[in-house]
Amino acid sequence: MAKFSFFNYEKPGKGVDKDAPQKKRFFLFFELLFRKFWKLIQINVLFLLCCIPIVTIGPAVAGLTYVLRNFSWEKPVFVAGDFFDEFKKNFKQAFFLGLLDFAASFVIFFATYFYYERLEQDVLFFILFIIAMSAALLFVFMHFYAYLMVVTNTLTIPQIIKNSFFLAVIGLRTNFITGFFLLLISLATYLFSPSSLLLILLITPALMGFIICFNSFPYILKYVVKEDDEDEEDEDEKPEPIFKDIGSKEIPVEVEKPKTKKKIRRIK
Repeated sequence: MAKFSFFNYEKPGKGVDKDAPQKKRFFLFFELLFRKFWKLIQINVLFLLCCIPIVTIGPAVAGLTYVLRNFSWEKPVFVAGDFFDEFKKNFKQAFFLGLLDFAASFVIFFATYFYYERLEQDVLFFILFIIAMSAALLFVFMHFYAYLMVVTNTLTIPQIIKNSFFLAVIGLRTNFITGFFLLLISLATYLFSPSSLLLILLITPALMGFIICFNSFPYILKYVVKEDDEDEEDEDEKPEPIFKDIGSKEIPVEVEKPKTKKKIRRIK
């Protein structure tokens, strides 16, 4: 009897020729989107199934982010296997970050609503409302980078928050572009509800996450992790040869100890 392989732990993704010429980012995005479309549906369903309010939302976002980051950077990934590995590996840090997200979202929403209701009373409330809206926008932009650093670097929560703040400012133009497309998707989801519920269940969260990872991860590579460290990591995963073949003689070669940590370049 045939086996169902909705979540296949064994089947790797399509390989990429490292010597192939680089494509324009705009065209590359849609090429990856169409190539990974079925896998986006898989990871979206898996993500929603693992989202328990407050308890596992953070770890589920970490697992989702890791898979989508690899999709966007054309790295090999096993959808279900890598999702659960990162879910467990980053559970504590992602859980705490999820709590911070919930608390910050509540405070920003309450402040924005409070000042909005009192706009006509005093010009001071208008100023405070603008500040609250700016804080909300900055918070959204910081969120583009926080979970990417959780699954990419070995950093503490304060370091992640600090770096997210600086990246939100440094990548302001890209963040606005990312936010614009996320807003379009959110508006379309709202306007076509409840019909859009099916899309939410199938692909919407994964699609939004893919846009974030595709646009934001280059900033992580440039300002937090050296790009060549990614290549070093891939090389470290390959076993070193114990013997070199030099014809009829074989000479033992000392095995170098694999590197266990990436070189981290933090924003100061």
